[in-house]
Amino acid sequence: MERKIFHIVLGDSTGAMWGAIVMVAFSLGLGFLTYAIMKRLASMGGAEITPTTGRVRGIVSGTTIAMGVFIGFYASSLAGFYDLQVRGDQVVLHYLFPDRYVTQLAVNVLKVDKEPAFKSKWRLVVHDVDGAVYQSALSSQQDVQRALTALQPVIEPDALPRP
Repeated sequence: MERKIFHIVLGDSTGAMWGAIVMVAFSLGLGFLTYAIMKRLASMGGAEITPTTGRVRGIVSGTTIAMGVFIGFYASSLAGFYDLQVRGDQVVLHYLFPDRYVTQLAVNVLKVDKEPAFKSKWRLVVHDVDGAVYQSALSSQQDVQRALTALQPVIEPDALPRP
């Protein structure tokens, strides 16, 4: 029996891309501001801080702050797959950040759950037999339920309608 191809979009990929662009700009601006403040403090003088040391400290501090802010935003809002496809006996997950595809055989998918996330958003959680856990991006409860309903027959072949 041939299975249908399901394609379900979880989350807003356009909004995620714009959010990433805004957060990169914000993080870089915050990092540059930190660098400028550290460099200015070093140029004002002091016995222990030379201009070169102040510049290096400013670069390190600015980079650390910029990366910390962006990584925090990524972990809370952008992480997860945005696209789910079921192609016959394969489950394909598409991640945007970084852009990659993860393909699993349907027989290797152990369990599929939905879990509440942040402010009435939900995540689809896919567990495989190797212990890997794949979480979707933040999405509406309806989209997550639709994906869960589409995946259940794939991981439970007895639930498929008989011809």
